[in-house]
Amino acid sequence: MRDQQHALIVLFVLALWPRFGLRRGIATGAGALALMAPWLIDAPRDLIRDTVTYLIDVPPLPYGNSSYLWFLVHRHVTLPTWVTTGALLLALASAAWVARQRHTGLPRILYAAAAVLLVANLVNKQAFFNQYWLVAALVVIALAATPGAGTRTGHRTRLGVSCPWGRVAGRRPPPRSARARSACGAGRSWCARAAGC
Repeated sequence: MRDQQHALIVLFVLALWPRFGLRRGIATGAGALALMAPWLIDAPRDLIRDTVTYLIDVPPLPYGNSSYLWFLVHRHVTLPTWVTTGALLLALASAAWVARQRHTGLPRILYAAAAVLLVANLVNKQAFFNQYWLVAALVVIALAATPGAGTRTGHRTRLGVSCPWGRVAGRRPPPRSARARSACGAGRSWCARAAGC
């Protein structure tokens, strides 16, 4: 968090997610603070200057990668603070809404955190490729954590029809009418019945 201050945004989003929670968020922040303790004890003024005030005071760098800099360099327009702050607050509010939803799983919360980081980078006056790598990493982890992602192994029915949703955790079979259930037979798997008796 000392080197990538944007990670605090991810921590904020995770702290709002009930499965991670405020206590784990505080513990994570305390762990990061403990890792920074040697620099904080040795030279607190330098640490604050390097990680906070320098980033606020430095003028926009024309070779950065953000929409803020694109408007500044190519259109000679400085985006007002209310536009950049409003975009970030809207992204945070959207991520907070997603985090507080009852059935929000890991992939969804990672997508929300990635979206907030992407907006933060786009409105930043000095975003570089390394800050977009964290966004990409969150998206890749979310894709990997999505149930049913990657190869769909499924099991085969008697007719040889692959039923990819049959073994995916957390998914329920599609509803079937009583007539269809009795026609297919109670001993057969619902996937076999769904693929056709």
